[in-house]
Amino acid sequence: MWRMNYSGSRRESPWLTLMNYGKSLRGVQNNLQKKHQSLLNEISSREPNIEAVTVKAKELTESDHVACNVIQQQNTELQQRWREAELLASRRSQKLNEAVESQKVNL
Repeated sequence: MWRMNYSGSRRESPWLTLMNYGKSLRGVQNNLQKKHQSLLNEISSREPNIEAVTVKAKELTESDHVACNVIQQQNTELQQRWREAELLASRRSQKLNEAVESQKVNL
């Protein structure tokens, strides 16, 4: 997933952008797809937390919290990064499925 450090820069999980799609059907199915499924499970498990933060950010912003501008900015950034992580995971799923089909054809 995405990680934020205290300086505000981000690090992307290398697994989301890994270009290795396997060299054999067994490699794709047994290794890469299992790891990717673990990643999808992690993403899914964090969704309630993202939603809770979004709701709280909206409440604070609407109540004119002293830091509402910062809260709104950080919430927008969180939402953008969350969508990007989901998109990258979806693309990786698609590429792994294509790799499986390609390896099946090559059998």
